[in-house]
Amino acid sequence: MLRDVFRYAMKVLTEKKFRAVLTIIGISIGPLALVMMTSTVRGYANYV
Repeated sequence: MLRDVFRYAMKVLTEKKFRAVLTIIGISIGPLALVMMTSTVRGYANYV
């Protein structure tokens, strides 16, 4: 069952490459924004 899901996911990713790239970029932006916000707040806290 898990193998079928993995095959289907790989099939969809290879068929719709542009959509897959956009999804990966979108998922990456969230954690990146969180890290940047945390770093900025800690930097200001250390400065003050």
